[in-house]
This record gives sequence, C-alpha cells and structure tokens, in this order.
Amino acid sequence: MYGREYMQNAITGELETANYRISKSAWLKIEEHSIIANIVQRTEDMTGLDMLSAEELQVVNYGIGGHYEPHFDFARK
Repeated sequence: MYGREYMQNAITGELETANYRISKSAWLKIEEHSIIANIVQRTEDMTGLDMLSAEELQVVNYGIGGHYEPHFDFARK
C-alpha cells in the first residue's frame, strides 16, 4: 500500500489524514509464507506472549530521509 496515512487527533479523537506522512506499508499474514510464520513464532517464544490475538506483522518504508515519530493511530477509518 502506498499513500496517505491516518492519525487520530489526540485532542478531538477524530481520525485525520496526515498529509505529511507518506509511506509504503504492508501487513504480512502468517498464512502467506513460512518465513512470516517463523518470525511470529519466534516473537512468541522470546516474549512469552500469545500471538493468536495479535495484529499481522507490519513493515513500513518511510523513504529516504523519512522517519517515524510518536503518534496516535490505534483507530482506523
């Protein structure tokens, strides 16, 4: 996926388009490849957490010079 990202406004709680954050991202499901399943299993083994209720593995590329800053995005459009 390539395009705008959405963020939740910490004051209003509304979901807003973050035009300044453009990224390429992918959600990797364990059913897609054995390597992904192995990564998820290793994460479970190392942390002791049950990964059954976890989100898919997310990989994001912010591009050259891009960076990740703290943000609120626990809500989706």
